[in-house]
Amino acid sequence: MWPKQQNDPAMRLGSRLSGRLLVVFLLGVGLALGQPPVSLWPLALLSLLAVFWLETHQSLNASLRQAFERGWSLGMGYFTVSMHWIVEPFLVDSAAHGWMAPFALLLFAGGLSVFWGCAFALALRLQTPFGLAFALGFFELARGYMLTGFPWGALGYIWADTPVAQSAAWIGLYGLSVITVFWAACVYWLFLRKQMFWMVLVLKYV
Repeated sequence: MWPKQQNDPAMRLGSRLSGRLLVVFLLGVGLALGQPPVSLWPLALLSLLAVFWLETHQSLNASLRQAFERGWSLGMGYFTVSMHWIVEPFLVDSAAHGWMAPFALLLFAGGLSVFWGCAFALALRLQTPFGLAFALGFFELARGYMLTGFPWGALGYIWADTPVAQSAAWIGLYGLSVITVFWAACVYWLFLRKQMFWMVLVLKYV
């Protein structure tokens, strides 16, 4: 029975989908490592560009559910790392409350990831890199206001230790987050059209 199960198309499809979701999860981790105190913002930008590349290739013939799962998996990787600090209160008395820490972190990250899942589902309908940038920027803004709001871990924080952070004085944190995703969309769009001169020019001024 085992060889037949290995050759089952449904199992092979499930294995491929699981592998893709794992890749997206790891890209979320890379994106989160751009946040302070690690501040690996080049890694975060590369991860974001890879997300646009993957989404362009995986959105073909994809369902809303599959798009949501990709966005949710990206969010899980991102928020699990960027929100790691929420476990600290549980470690004050670790003997009594430490066991709750991983559950609190994963449930919290999973809830925040719903916003990114919705963003990817909306982006599936828009079918352009700029559509994904718009959807992700919109739902990041919504995350800061809905259900009393939770602005921590915004994408704009990846610029915290760079001169780019100064622009937040004029456009705010959310504006910086939106510009970040639209920058990635612009670079990827130029790459698709083989406009290498303009792509390098955009990259140069980061």
